[in-house]
Amino acid sequence: MKTELSILCRQKGSRKKYFSIAIEPLDGGFVVPFLLHRQGKPDRSGTKTPQGAVSYEKAKRAYESAIWHRLADGYRVENSERMIEQC
Repeated sequence: MKTELSILCRQKGSRKKYFSIAIEPLDGGFVVPFLLHRQGKPDRSGTKTPQGAVSYEKAKRAYESAIWHRLADGYRVENSERMIEQC
């Protein structure tokens, strides 16, 4: 199975923020976990699918929506979307 992963970055003043988000398989469906890292602050993690595993189509919509919202907020893509092989 493959996992989609995107990392976005925003610099405001001297501080950088990183936002990573992925689509990962879980229990026959998919979840969309994220991690927000801000320099000098504790990391914040969560999921864009709080109801648990959902269909790939719903996970993809949540993933893309979160990315578009971050881009609109001034983030830029730190890595191009890539596929990571899962063992």
